[in-house]
Parts: sequence; structure tokens; C-alpha cells
Amino acid sequence: MTEKINDFVSVVGVIHLHTSLGTFLDIGERRIFVPEFYTSTLLRRYTPGERIAVQLLRSFAEEEKLIA
Repeated sequence: MTEKINDFVSVVGVIHLHTSLGTFLDIGERRIFVPEFYTSTLLRRYTPGERIAVQLLRSFAEEEKLIA
């Protein structure tokens, strides 16, 4: 990835399902799919129900309305 570190934002959510393509996160009242390539680091294997903080591309977080 060629993005700068300030192009990422931290988002906290609860794992619903983790696949090789990405992760389904419950954030507030929503469930979103986060593709692996929208994170600053490769995610390790997570278990459902685990609460995590992940660094997402700012543009993706804005598109999904996770930030203002």
C-alpha cells in the first residue's frame, strides 16, 4: 500500500466472521465487511465475539460512514 499513516483511522468493532478475504465487524448497530486490503496490517485470525481495534483506510471509513 502506498497510503501514508495518517490516511488510516482506528475503528473498534466486534468480530462476527473472519475469512481469508476480510472480516465482518459489528460496529454499533451495523455489520460491515472490511476487505483485508483496506487495513493497515494483515489481520490475524480472530474468533467471533472478539472485540478489536483495526486501522482502516480513511476513505473506506468515510464511505461506510464510520467517521464524519
